Amino acid sequence: MNNIQVIDRSDFLKTCENLKKQNVRFLIATAYYYDEKQEKIAIVYNFDKNGQVGSIKVIVEDKKMPSLISVFGKAPEWCEREIHDHFKVDFDGLETKNRFVLPDALETDVPTFCSIKITKSEV
Repeated sequence: MNNIQVIDRSDFLKTCENLKKQNVRFLIATAYYYDEKQEKIAIVYNFDKNGQVGSIKVIVEDKKMPSLISVFGKAPEWCEREIHDHFKVDFDGLETKNRFVLPDALETDVPTFCSIKITKSEV
């Protein structure tokens, strides 16, 4: 497996299906804002085969992404729910879309990751 591969969203499920056929295991998915305007989101999926870890990165511009549940079962569900909470990405095929990190009824003054903007001068 290559270390990281950037692919188009249209090739995502087919690529993951091919990985599954090769007995590659889903590990985790993470996301971050890909641009300064916070309009594009990069989702990085990590996989493992025989101790070798590889990653697939997909740049999402319209906050729509197919769910990996159809390929890897329930394993990606928590990651997708957390990304949905923080970045409002709509995963097609993800059945449970209620809040994962914070319950809908919970109101708090503590900002979530999405509401924090870090500028270069703060780093």
